[in-house]
Amino acid sequence: MTLRIKRHFGKPFALLLAACLLLTSTGCNALDVFSVDSLLRAPKLTGENARIQKSFEAAVGADVQLVHPLIGSFRSAFVFVDYDADGVDETLVFYAKTEAPGEIHIHFMDYLENEWCSVGDVTGNGSEVYSVDFANVDGDDYREILVAWTVSDSKRNKTLSVYKYDPGKTVTAHETGAPANAVSGDLVLLSVVQIFDYLALDFDFDGMQEILYLSSDTANQSQIIKASVIKVSAETGAFEPLSEVELSRSVEYPLACLYDLRGGNRRVYYDCINFDDTYMTEILEFDSAKNVLIRPQNEAGDVLAGLTLRSEEIYSVKDTDLLVSVPIRYVYEKSYVLSELDDVKTDLFVTEFVRLNNGGFESTGGKYFYDRADRCRVRLDDVFDDFRMEYDVAAHEIRFFDKDDDSGETLFSVRFAVTAEPGQQEDGTAEEETKMPEYEITVSNTAKERHITEETVRDMLEAI
Repeated sequence: MTLRIKRHFGKPFALLLAACLLLTSTGCNALDVFSVDSLLRAPKLTGENARIQKSFEAAVGADVQLVHPLIGSFRSAFVFVDYDADGVDETLVFYAKTEAPGEIHIHFMDYLENEWCSVGDVTGNGSEVYSVDFANVDGDDYREILVAWTVSDSKRNKTLSVYKYDPGKTVTAHETGAPANAVSGDLVLLSVVQIFDYLALDFDFDGMQEILYLSSDTANQSQIIKASVIKVSAETGAFEPLSEVELSRSVEYPLACLYDLRGGNRRVYYDCINFDDTYMTEILEFDSAKNVLIRPQNEAGDVLAGLTLRSEEIYSVKDTDLLVSVPIRYVYEKSYVLSELDDVKTDLFVTEFVRLNNGGFESTGGKYFYDRADRCRVRLDDVFDDFRMEYDVAAHEIRFFDKDDDSGETLFSVRFAVTAEPGQQEDGTAEEETKMPEYEITVSNTAKERHITEETVRDMLEAI
């Protein structure tokens, strides 16, 4: 997903908002969240759900509080998923005893012999369930359970627990309180790691999903963020490290994550905020032939992530062909910004979306000038390569000139009406982020002779 964060709220709010919007779907998880009370009384359900609740309460008691994951695809305390691919959903229940609300349990239930049976229960590794997801990390017929936990003293760092269900043995009813011939089993903890974020993906194309996670050495108060890939060993059945790489030391925190869904080596893209309030896109590539995680470089030896450094909060996008394009900024030839103070001219930057290919970047055809003050961006197609631009900050006006004509004649322009502060209308009520401000287009006769019309210019404008 692509995030848009309003900069005028300030950096702390931007970090928090971005994290709340970043969702997980066996992919990149949110990285921070507001503190909310996720404990709710178990409701009285009806129908098949009532049967599930009755079996659940028979096993753990009725004096419990349900715990809802804070983010992600699974947001209910009762999570239904066909864990073992037998065509029938199993159920996970997240709960806490009323007398111990900070001790979260995972209860596993299966539908056996026409009855819902309790077949496993473990205590979790945090005071809140942050997210839950599923991935086949060891290649058997069962998907493992991935639970990210938060703890009461940290909203940034998470604990990722990976559980595997062990069917166990057949027991009798009096041993478990479950129906006769119920299967007793356990949720076996395969791994516990401290993370900011994680991604479960088949990096080496062997049919099993590895786990890429971001972390820092909090014990030594290190601010360096590391990306690590771990994999279940076929010999031991336990997770073992495959590869690790440091992100740029300028990165303070990752805000958003995307990854390519096709192509060669797996690539993951983290849009990050830096300590100096700039932005960049960290690009990680897993070399499946060597089983190593790398930060791609160009032929000159430059790390490509460094070429994505930008001052504006512009985020990577996933194209319709399922590949990721990242934004890079550069000076637009013979163009400038006219500031409000003393008519000072500074370079005008445009943003172009590019894709990684053969050790470098190639354009995907998306090139824009971002006018944050007027909440608009101007799409600069190839047809406009013959023009230079001038952005007059005080006048809220964008003017276009012939790049090779020094006469100063304005070919066409867009003047925006002065509006209220972004996010707030004059009456103080909330305003939609994507609403285009009022504007006026002027097209000269010279431009019209070159087949530029008001409609042509209007098609260039997009709300942000």
